[in-house]
Amino acid sequence: MTLNFDNYTCFVNTVTSTESKDNDAFIYRLQELGGDVAIQRLLTACVGISAESGEFMEIVKKMIFQGKPCNEDNLEHLKIELGDIMWYVAQACMALEVDMDDVLDISIKKIAASKLKALVLDKRYRGEDCRPEGHLRLYDCEQSAQTDILDDAETVEYNKSEESKASSMTSNFNNYTRFVNSVTSTQSKESDAFIYRLQELGGDVAIQRLLTAAVGISAEGGEFMEIVKKMIFQGKPADKDNLEHLKIELGDVMWYVAQACMALDESLEDICDRNIDKLSKRYPEGHYSEFDSENRKTDDR
Repeated sequence: MTLNFDNYTCFVNTVTSTESKDNDAFIYRLQELGGDVAIQRLLTACVGISAESGEFMEIVKKMIFQGKPCNEDNLEHLKIELGDIMWYVAQACMALEVDMDDVLDISIKKIAASKLKALVLDKRYRGEDCRPEGHLRLYDCEQSAQTDILDDAETVEYNKSEESKASSMTSNFNNYTRFVNSVTSTQSKESDAFIYRLQELGGDVAIQRLLTAAVGISAEGGEFMEIVKKMIFQGKPADKDNLEHLKIELGDVMWYVAQACMALDESLEDICDRNIDKLSKRYPEGHYSEFDSENRKTDDR
């Protein structure tokens, strides 16, 4: 079966929102949102995080799959790209009018509460009480997020002192990285566990090809985003050369999509058919609907 890509793109267009198709509607929506948030800075942040993350991923991809050496220059390049990501994270903080410390706080509480709930559920499953009264309220999770979990993980207590901004940020971020490490899976921290997991998965799927595809789609998608970012926010012209560059990067994305199809032992036609089937169920009227987009069924992925 040969994919009729013209039919597929026509279908995609029918289930695409007006704001993604019509420039006037897009501008109106930006103006509408501008009253609630600094949308231009927020969009700068999200586009930039994606683009710079793709550039970070591109270096890792070439190290793992294309023989790029893990030398001092390339490690320094990764640190530079990580700094670029943080620049856009700071833009997001400004757009959302939130301090970086507060963002770290939110992350710690979210992860710690989630981990605590998992521990409670595990104890309940084994018939054990996690509190004298035998239950745990959300309030308990929130109150213990920065004490019980952090102590259990042998991390330091989160620092809320009145130090200078710079020194407080350094202190809090050091605590945050220690917390992150404490709730990171063994497969992400230990080489032997990572290799064992790859070997374990290798019996079920061509994991090396699947990882190649996942890393490549992210990296090349980031490079595509990088061009768009510079067009919108940094004065890069939408001329013939840059539009051609976008087409080349899109081709690179498709190269990795093909790798994913091979890893999953599926044709591109079948992948597109699945997508059509999923979106046809989401939009039964045959066109985009904000209501249907916001009120999805539980099995709609």
